[in-house]
Amino acid sequence: MENKTAYAYIAAAVSAIIFGLDFVVLKYLMPQYITPKALVGLRTVVAAIVFFVTSLFVKIRKVDKKDLIIIALTAILGLAIRFVIYFTGLSKTSAIDGSIIMVGVPVIVLILSVIFLHEKLSVGKVTGVLFGLVGSVILVSYGHKFSGSSGSAEGNIMVFASALMLAGYNIIVKKYIGKYGSFTLTFYIFIFASLMIIPLTAKEIFETNWQALNLKHWLLICYVVIIVTVIGYFLNTFSLQNLKVTTVTSFSYLQPVVAVTFSYIFLHDKLNIMQLICAILIIFGGFLVVKSGKK
Repeated sequence: MENKTAYAYIAAAVSAIIFGLDFVVLKYLMPQYITPKALVGLRTVVAAIVFFVTSLFVKIRKVDKKDLIIIALTAILGLAIRFVIYFTGLSKTSAIDGSIIMVGVPVIVLILSVIFLHEKLSVGKVTGVLFGLVGSVILVSYGHKFSGSSGSAEGNIMVFASALMLAGYNIIVKKYIGKYGSFTLTFYIFIFASLMIIPLTAKEIFETNWQALNLKHWLLICYVVIIVTVIGYFLNTFSLQNLKVTTVTSFSYLQPVVAVTFSYIFLHDKLNIMQLICAILIIFGGFLVVKSGKK
């Protein structure tokens, strides 16, 4: 059990790093080389195919019909629709803004945990939520105005909306993962999500000039589809199976570090003073939430 817990911590950290670099890769690809919807469609459908092929060699647990409905809704709202909102929002803002906003997920998870899981509040948790909320609101509303950042209020709002949906997704996944296991749950989520994504993104997929993409573009697309969507989400689900949801989401703090570093190197984005202040508020708020949760 101790080894499994240790592996879960490693999985959570690795998935956070993978997701952090994902901000930079997506920002590079969209919308100059590929539209958000086309990339969402390709990402989800290919991932579903990979999990389906893998299921031929790995046993899938039987899921109760009533649970299957909840899992299907989670896949549609928490993955398919969220992917469209998140990709579109990120194409309209900067990788730095996007990564900082997503760091607010642990705070959102706490709020939802109190509402739906009846988790007890404490002074530290409430204080952390307020810090994170203030940082998120400032960044979403005004962060792009303090520099020449490519961020926009519209894009920031869409990324924030996707963060809300991701928090809800993590809580629902945590509820069912102990019953069905990480692979079975991930398998069904991506199968249902792909069924929703196909009609939403088919037009953009067929209209994309795939032949115009070079080797570098295809390697980056493979990173998004295979490394992030298949490996990253499986590692995240595995960590949720063995750790508290607040612990897993606390690893989101690694994402802006990765995103800022690689954005500066490859996208020439710079961290302005307002982004830094908001990042400090959100990260400190999240730290208080997680620290209080361990008591």
